[in-house]
Amino acid sequence: MKLTRVITAALLAGSVAAPAFAGDDAVLNSYAHTGSKGKIKVTLYGQVNPAMIYIDDGLDSEMFFAMNDASSDRLGLKAKGKIDDKWSGGAKIEYQFEQSASDKIEFNDASAGVGVTPDMRKLEFWLENSDLGKISLGLGDMASNGSAESDLSGTKSLGYANVDAHLEDVNFVVNGVRNGAQIEDFIKMEDGHSRQRRVRYDTPSIAGFTASAAWGWQQGANNNTNTAVGGGAIVRDEYLYDVALRYAGEVAGMKVKAAAAHAWNLGATKNNDVTDLSVSVLSPMGLNFTAAWEGRDRPTGQVDSDVYYTKLGYQTKELCDWGKTSFAAEYSWSDDFNNTQGNEGTIIGLGVVQKVKALNSELYLGWRRYEAENAANTAFEDIDSITIGGKVKL
Repeated sequence: MKLTRVITAALLAGSVAAPAFAGDDAVLNSYAHTGSKGKIKVTLYGQVNPAMIYIDDGLDSEMFFAMNDASSDRLGLKAKGKIDDKWSGGAKIEYQFEQSASDKIEFNDASAGVGVTPDMRKLEFWLENSDLGKISLGLGDMASNGSAESDLSGTKSLGYANVDAHLEDVNFVVNGVRNGAQIEDFIKMEDGHSRQRRVRYDTPSIAGFTASAAWGWQQGANNNTNTAVGGGAIVRDEYLYDVALRYAGEVAGMKVKAAAAHAWNLGATKNNDVTDLSVSVLSPMGLNFTAAWEGRDRPTGQVDSDVYYTKLGYQTKELCDWGKTSFAAEYSWSDDFNNTQGNEGTIIGLGVVQKVKALNSELYLGWRRYEAENAANTAFEDIDSITIGGKVKL
């Protein structure tokens, strides 16, 4: 069977049937096919992550039904084939579905985030040699993407260093009026260059360390235009560059995950540089600690900014037969954010995540408070949110 026919059949069947068969290995395995002459294995995968989010902005309170954008709904195909003992190759096609996305919730706009058009996350081809490393070409992760997100807490569905991924467009209230200032105006992590059209190289893992570098240009807002995210034309001769170093392994009997990255030419004007650092440590007893920092370097005459994130957590398998239970408390703050002296945002959060191993899923409950300050000492009301939801990986 030709690979193109396999992909078409799998997408059509998976789009209709996959959610209904979550957790059924026999059914899911039926969507794994071999390609031309049996050399390429193509597998359908995806996830759904619905949530109820109660928000109180100091003026009103309301329950929103949303897709938890901390980890979006998605559906994809991944292909892999072996060339010889050292060489392998493959491809990935992945879409996300941003209908009623939590990061687009607004009290003043009932239609915010209610899009139904699938958004392409990845469309890439790769070749890998066990001794030389991996080359990826197409739409996918730049080297710096995820470098601020090292996290072994088991609670990323509720909160992690990409602090604006959950809620960002909710407006702060001042003197009984929503004044237009949003959460993302006071605290947000860029987390490098995200996903773009690029070529990327990753070294083989050496003692747990992997180095990466990428070169590309910014993916358009509609993924097929020359319009930059946020508006404005992309200047195609101003490329994006980044480098990263990652570690995954054990130190003194504890699991450790860490990353450091630097990205050039960030932002609509392509003149910002961003540095990200993150580390997460998990002890055999279940105690864990996560920390991250992002520094944004702007041109002379503009204001540099910093964002910090910390999380203390605990994991145990003793409370529920379904799987591991993870607890966490998080605290994040920013300094001189959004090119504005004195702009500071703070996030405080508590949460619990229950794994359901038999369904390859998790249930979660969490609370977050968002605070804002500026040089004018504006009396911003705090924003509180309570999130209840579940994520199923297909």
